[in-house]
Amino acid sequence: VWCDMDTEGGGWTVVQRRGSQSSGRDDFFRDWADYKWGFGQLEADHWIGNEHIHQLTSSGDYVLRIELEDWAEERRWATYEHFYLTGETTNYTLHIGDYHGTA
Repeated sequence: VWCDMDTEGGGWTVVQRRGSQSSGRDDFFRDWADYKWGFGQLEADHWIGNEHIHQLTSSGDYVLRIELEDWAEERRWATYEHFYLTGETTNYTLHIGDYHGTA
C-alpha cells in the first residue's frame, strides 16, 4: 500500500488515487473482482481493493480522509470518523461517522 506521510501528521493509507486526465489515467470501469482485490499502480491511478480495506478497518477505529482538487488546483478535503467497510457477504457496505472539512 501507499502511505501518505505528509498530510495532517502522516500515517494515511491511500486507498484510491486518480490523476489528471492528461496523465494517462487508468480505467476505473472494472468488474467486481477488480474492485474486490484492487487494480492499478500505487504510484499512479489505483484502487487497493474492497477486501483489503475491509481487512484494514475490521479492527480498530479509523478515519476516512477524502482530498479533492479542481481544475484551478484548489483543494478541498473531508474527514469522516469511525470509517469501515463490512465484508463481501454484505457487499462491502460503507460505514462512516461525523464529518469535518471543507468539501
